[in-house]
Amino acid sequence: MLLLSFEIAKIGLALAFLFYGYGCLATPRMIREFERYGIPKMRPIIGWLEIAGGLGILAGYLFPVIGLLATGGIALLMLGGVVIRIAIKDKVTEILPAAFFLITAIAILWGSLT
Repeated sequence: MLLLSFEIAKIGLALAFLFYGYGCLATPRMIREFERYGIPKMRPIIGWLEIAGGLGILAGYLFPVIGLLATGGIALLMLGGVVIRIAIKDKVTEILPAAFFLITAIAILWGSLT
């Protein structure tokens, strides 16, 4: 049961970042959000990194080292997201999604390495 939950978390993380990466690249809402964060020029880079991370996690089923690197990259992106949201004084409820994905990525890394 634990193994199944672990795999669901990995696939969920991958799909979430494919979705969020696309949104980051294509939606007016995310354009406004990155302006609010103070890093509008980083939006396309972060969007592509999120998509690459999602694809990398899925590729990890064939090439485990790629999955580890991708999950680590997602964790770093989410750490940056949490830090930026704290720096701009977002509400806790606005910080929670990034924190959730950060914790999920760390748990997947931990589970993959142990």
